[in-house]
Amino acid sequence: MSGYSTVCSKKMCHQLDENVKKKLTRISNESEILGKMIELSGGMGCSGSTGPQPGLTESHKTTVKKSWANFLKKGDLTDLGMPMFIKLFEEAPEVKPLFKFVDTRNCNENTKLRNHVKGVFEVVGVAVDTIDDLTKLSSIVVDLGSRHFHYGTRKEHLPVVGKCLIHALSEGLGDEFTEDTKNAWLSFYNWLGGCFAKGVSTESRKK
Repeated sequence: MSGYSTVCSKKMCHQLDENVKKKLTRISNESEILGKMIELSGGMGCSGSTGPQPGLTESHKTTVKKSWANFLKKGDLTDLGMPMFIKLFEEAPEVKPLFKFVDTRNCNENTKLRNHVKGVFEVVGVAVDTIDDLTKLSSIVVDLGSRHFHYGTRKEHLPVVGKCLIHALSEGLGDEFTEDTKNAWLSFYNWLGGCFAKGVSTESRKK
C-alpha cells in the first residue's frame, strides 16, 4: 500500500473515503477488538490539525510508511498478523470471550479468526496510507471511536493489545524492526489512540 499525498484531488479523496468506510464497516461488524487496539494510548494526541503533532514527527511518519511497506513484502498479510492474536490470547486470556467465534487452541487454522486478522491489518494499512493527511485520518478514527462506544469498548486490556501489535510487526520485520521503528509506531499509536478516545468521550457525553 502506498502513502497518499496531503494534497489530493477531490476524486481521489472521495475514493479513499469510500474504501475506508467499507473496510471499517466490515471490521466493526466482526468485533470491537480493532477499536480496543487503537484506543491504546488512552487519550493522548489527535488535535485534528494538519500541522506538527506532539510526539508524531515527520520522521516518524516516514519510518512508519517505510516499515509498513517492508512488512507487506514479507508474506501473506494474514500470516503476518496472526502472531499478534496468538500472543494476545497467551498474555491476556481474559479477552478470549470477545472472540466467541474462535477456538483459541487452534488459531492458525481457524478461518473466521484468519478473516478477522486480515481485516484488522487491512485497516492498519488504511491508517498508514492516510498518515500524511491527519485531518482526514483523525475524522476516520474519531468516528470509529464513537461507534465502538456502543460496543462496550473499555481500556483495561489496551496496553497488552498494543504490545501484541508491536510483537507482530517485530516478528514480521525481524532485524529491520529497529528501536527507531518501534518508537515511530508507538508515536503513531499514541496519536491514533487520542483520536479514538476523543470519539468515545464525545459519544459518552450524549448518554
